[in-house]
Amino acid sequence: MNEEERVTQTGWCRYCGSSLLIEVLPRTPQEELNDIATQECDCDQAQYAREREGKIRRAQITVKNLSASEPAAGGILERCIEPLIDREIKKVSINVNGRVTYTLYRGGEDELNAQRKETITDEEVCE
Repeated sequence: MNEEERVTQTGWCRYCGSSLLIEVLPRTPQEELNDIATQECDCDQAQYAREREGKIRRAQITVKNLSASEPAAGGILERCIEPLIDREIKKVSINVNGRVTYTLYRGGEDELNAQRKETITDEEVCE
């Protein structure tokens, strides 16, 4: 059998158990078949999981871009993305050097917001 030939196998949605016939390469592991079926399934749980993964990816990119100059703060914020999306926490703020504050929080309409504030103080002595 040529390795390029495809075979039809069955995968099952991890959430609702619906089966899906999938054309794949021979010897594709069942776990991968189930992943494909889950990604293709229209059940509410599978749709929610896809939306959640999309939110996580977008938030990771935003945090990485926003905190490029402060990778330690970015790492902490990235670890807070999933708890924020899952509503375990509502807001996290990190102050770096007393001058830069990064905030990641849940906004209206179930959106995740990221913010970077830098405080610059000019002080002059007046006699």
